[in-house]
Amino acid sequence: MRFARDPKTRLLVPQRDICAIPGLSETGLQWFAEGGGNIFGPINAETGDLSQFTGTTKDGTITAFDAHADALCHGSYGFRIIFDGAGNDAFGSKTIDESTELYCRAYVKFGAAFTGSFGSTAYLIRFTDGGTVKAGFIVTRRTGGAGNCDNWGVFATGAVTAYSTTNFSLNAWHYIELYWKSGEAGGHVTAWVDGDQIFDDADTTDAAIDSVSVGFVQGGFAPAATETLYFDDILCSTGAIGAYSEAEGSPVVIMNQLQRRRN
Repeated sequence: MRFARDPKTRLLVPQRDICAIPGLSETGLQWFAEGGGNIFGPINAETGDLSQFTGTTKDGTITAFDAHADALCHGSYGFRIIFDGAGNDAFGSKTIDESTELYCRAYVKFGAAFTGSFGSTAYLIRFTDGGTVKAGFIVTRRTGGAGNCDNWGVFATGAVTAYSTTNFSLNAWHYIELYWKSGEAGGHVTAWVDGDQIFDDADTTDAAIDSVSVGFVQGGFAPAATETLYFDDILCSTGAIGAYSEAEGSPVVIMNQLQRRRN
């Protein structure tokens, strides 16, 4: 345990070396300390509503899209979607300054019987440019017939390009992270689930990104009525993010740590 003197009280207080936390890079921490035009977060529902998003979409007869104590992963609230069985969308979006490199992490939890038909997909995270999806993190069903979802998927190069069962389970929290970078000869898309890489491809679109959305955008997908999806602790950064850290709620501590590293 390290200690530093509080500049106001002059008392020694414990300081956690958050830059040593696995999976949370100093580049990502820089956002907390200094902000940035093309990154955002945390979006964590702690306002008790959806106001942390630039905009929200709740189509048709979706039963609920709100901030709710039942949906929390960390803190007091998380985001909750209760479906209507009609295949409608519910998601929050955030407009950003045009970016050529971006990481986004979100925690997601599917209901115990989160259903879909074979081959149907739904976006959980979308990176878009002018409304066109350039990269996305999806959920899908890959075994025959209708039933519970069983795979993650990644959208890149204009199509779903990979599927994975790595760390997939219903009725449990997972953190998913999507990375995208543009390039003259094609961009780069990488995806992780609970810190394990499930996809990496350097042959992708080289367009810029101007919006990020998190939630549920269906592609032939219709969870049963009353089924739920929870999500929480959304971060976007130009540096790798990784698992949730208590530091996300402690910007003063983060600034102290970054200043000490500079010195």
